[in-house]
Amino acid sequence: MNSQPGKAQQPDADPLPGPQWQLVQRVAASTAFQKSHRQRDFLLYVCERALRNPGSIVHEQELGRAVFGKSLDFDGSQDTLVRVQASQLRKRLQQYFSSEGLAEPTIIEIPKGSYMPVFRQRAFETPLPETNIDLGNSTVLPPKIESAKTRPGKLLMALGCLTLILSLLCIWLWRANHELHQRLSGDLEPQPAVDLLWQQMFGNGEHTYIVLSDSNLTLFQDIIKYQLSPTEYETQQFPDLADQRLHDPGSRDIARRLMIREYTSITDASLVRRIAILNAIHQIPTDVILARDASPRHFESHNVILVGPRRANPWLALFEDRLNFRSRFDEAGPAAYFENQAPLPGEERTYAATWNTLGYCRVAYLPNSRDAGKSILIISGTEMGSSEAGAQFITTERWVRLLRATLGVTGKQPVPYFEVLLRTHLVISAAPSFEIIAYRIVKP
Repeated sequence: MNSQPGKAQQPDADPLPGPQWQLVQRVAASTAFQKSHRQRDFLLYVCERALRNPGSIVHEQELGRAVFGKSLDFDGSQDTLVRVQASQLRKRLQQYFSSEGLAEPTIIEIPKGSYMPVFRQRAFETPLPETNIDLGNSTVLPPKIESAKTRPGKLLMALGCLTLILSLLCIWLWRANHELHQRLSGDLEPQPAVDLLWQQMFGNGEHTYIVLSDSNLTLFQDIIKYQLSPTEYETQQFPDLADQRLHDPGSRDIARRLMIREYTSITDASLVRRIAILNAIHQIPTDVILARDASPRHFESHNVILVGPRRANPWLALFEDRLNFRSRFDEAGPAAYFENQAPLPGEERTYAATWNTLGYCRVAYLPNSRDAGKSILIISGTEMGSSEAGAQFITTERWVRLLRATLGVTGKQPVPYFEVLLRTHLVISAAPSFEIIAYRIVKP
């Protein structure tokens, strides 16, 4: 075996014949891996290992030494290099098989929690039945398989859409940069109450993660009629859940393909713009990640801003038992609502949303459960429009002033940990107006 540091040590020197190894070679030579020699070596090593020794297990320590040139005392519990590279490799494989390798009849997956690849036949090798899938308020038909002649036209259309999206993103970034420049230059009105609150929550010099909602997850759960737990979400048990809960092959294939891609909402993008300006002003180091890339360690050792409905961000379940207003979803309805654990006089037991008309948003400020010096901010609505209302509420001067008055805070006193329930009045899923209808002070 080759012992040169930083090079993948192949398990055997004999050539590997067969269509599976030819597939591996095509993937490794694709554009998705052209600029990533480490992940290409990673892919080749684990695939050759799997094909030569089916059923064997490759460990983190072995990969650290064989693929990444680590020393013999490499400790995966202290150095996350292999885990990070494995996560990136999974994404590159998904990228290849959903674009350049779309016509491959076999796909390669590396299940989360393992480093050994799995070769799986695509479920859409034969035409899918015209099966309607009920999504509550809309119906989706399984996509028809296109011939090789029609695929280039669709690809050009997809590239055109991607160009449009990137153009809109550039405009959005320019606008955010312009607003930031104005605020830093003093051209916008000062926001002393917002600045005071933001310094209290995130001005400890610690890293802050903004965890955005996973839009595809909402659709996936609508299809399988089931709400994932944080553990099921973290381990990404999407294919297994689709197989268990869907009997129709077409429905299973749609559900599987949904979770290959990662998207968030324009509402979350708008919220990031608002928060990014505040964090830049207060020099708060910030990372933006999708819920699917988060893990419990983010919530245990960092400041975190958790965004979106419980339906699209399962990590909210980690904090529900610390709050009075708890997010719920009725699969039979379907309907999203907040449950009031201890109603006060004049309050309701449940606050249920009405589609496109009325919604609710919970904004909560909590101490980190492991480290009280770090903060958790939750902005979670019954739907995206109400989450947008929560973002406006916590970043706008007049609303933060009203919050301080509601909580009985005067002068420069710090704000206690709190949860506030907003009622939002929606117009075509936007949130032009909202009001505070209930609040609680949360004890650490």
